[in-house]
Amino acid sequence: MQIQFWAATDVGRTRNHNEDNFLVDRKLNLFIVADGMGGHAAGEIASSVAVHEVRKAITDQRDIVDNYARSGSVLLRQPVLGLIERAISQACRQVHRLAQEDSERHGMGTTLSLLLIAKGRGFVGHVGDSRIYMTREGKARMVTEDHSVINELIKSGRLSAAEAHNSPYKNAVTRAVGVHATVEVDTFDFEVLPGDNFLLCSDGLSGYLDEEEQVTPYLAAQDIKAIPQRLIDYANQCGGKDNITAIVVRLAGDGAEAGAGAGALSAHAAPPEVDLAAFEPPPSIPSTGAAAGAPRAPLKGLTPSPRPAASPAAPPALSPALSPALSPAAPLAAPPPRVVGGTSVSQLPLEVLKLNPLFSFLDAEGIEELARCAQVRRLSPEQPLCLQGELDEPLVALLSGELRLERGGVVVGLLSPGDTFGEGRLLAREPNEVTVVSASHATLLEWDRHALYHLMAMNTPFATRLIWGVAQVTHLRLRRLGDRLEAARAALEREAEREAERAPLRELISVAEMTASALPAASGPRAITPKFILNLDPPPTPLFKTPLDEAEAALSSLAGADAASAEDAEDVWSARGDAQ
Repeated sequence: MQIQFWAATDVGRTRNHNEDNFLVDRKLNLFIVADGMGGHAAGEIASSVAVHEVRKAITDQRDIVDNYARSGSVLLRQPVLGLIERAISQACRQVHRLAQEDSERHGMGTTLSLLLIAKGRGFVGHVGDSRIYMTREGKARMVTEDHSVINELIKSGRLSAAEAHNSPYKNAVTRAVGVHATVEVDTFDFEVLPGDNFLLCSDGLSGYLDEEEQVTPYLAAQDIKAIPQRLIDYANQCGGKDNITAIVVRLAGDGAEAGAGAGALSAHAAPPEVDLAAFEPPPSIPSTGAAAGAPRAPLKGLTPSPRPAASPAAPPALSPALSPALSPAAPLAAPPPRVVGGTSVSQLPLEVLKLNPLFSFLDAEGIEELARCAQVRRLSPEQPLCLQGELDEPLVALLSGELRLERGGVVVGLLSPGDTFGEGRLLAREPNEVTVVSASHATLLEWDRHALYHLMAMNTPFATRLIWGVAQVTHLRLRRLGDRLEAARAALEREAEREAERAPLRELISVAEMTASALPAASGPRAITPKFILNLDPPPTPLFKTPLDEAEAALSSLAGADAASAEDAEDVWSARGDAQ
């Protein structure tokens, strides 16, 4: 699978300074967009330092990425995500340290969105309101979630998407790299396929994309080199209220030419009055989004500059002049069939899983993701799956056939397609209460508990839905237990009317009923608490970007400050804005 890319940045129509930064590393297949904030050109420094520090941290420990790229083991995905989180945290500490050393840079910070591609997986690190979009088979979706006050208000139902344009909180982010010494980083990974397209952009572009599907006709264009500039043109036609940056990444078949943007480099200015010895700024590079021979805006890092209080104009429809420039949407390459334990996911009757309360809250994508981390087992008649008293860990879901439950050689139940066994092992390790034997030819999915924990740690919405399913199953079983206890008590009461000596037994049943839904405080097996279950932090304080008049006033000293540097030109693009 080959990777093509191209990037461009623009100051926009209302700014005279670009604080956006981006970086592309061909060797690492690493793509970063950063959107700085802070007065006196501090946002430019923050975004520049952040992209450089993240790349340096990942390069210093690239053996972690290489180990996963060689094996593709699910157990090596978490170390890659841990590396990304550490890299962004290191950048956060460095930006915060620089801010503390200079009062004029106090409070500076940056958003940062990162995509790393290795061994058929996309690894994401995300802080702030820059975005990553993906299109697959002609459908678009947003990969990241904005860390913004607006997004929190919309999710809580206190604000509609239509009202967001006029909200006074439009410029407020709830997380940023460098404003504080530490920051919470969203990290997760997902499967990537030939034909997938990705767009990493600052909010100077995403602010004009009301619908995810608006990116589809752009990313479907055949000429990847023209896409970023067309997106910039679109944002400028919508008003260009902010700096605009776009990186387009395309996963092509093995025969396609990779690294479409490898050849273009350009210069950018060093930030004014910055001690360059304090950090190594990323190499400057030329803009690659303009047509050959046309004037090029300097490629800058991705950082949204201060935003005006006035609400932006409503995004217009694609203009007739722009629409012809988009080549007809070429059909995306059909994704290869997903394989689980040697069996294509498309060949498994996964729809039966929706019949079980454990999985009833998962959507189709969640069911497929669940199936991809499972092992497929096929049992012959009378073949045992697990034995009573043994300490087994897997969670099992039956797709076809029947399983027989036996206790002490007595059949106590049957499992049909869609039924599960062992979901309690997500919470605690206990010996099997029954022996499970195949009553016919059977096909089932089997999950190792640690693999499930890893998936849940990487995908918070999935984890929430699965845990809610466990709660649903537990509730149903407790209710059935209560019904059986009630029936037993009623029978005993009838018998007690005739036999007074049954009274002690009635008391035992009453005690059992009272304790059916209560757990002892200090007895029983120790519960398992996965590492991904954390205490919720209090709502973060909104971070507002610098007012436009302060940013423009700070630019008066920028005239003539023009320096250029280049580093690893063959393999890295990076850019920081200069005065326009």
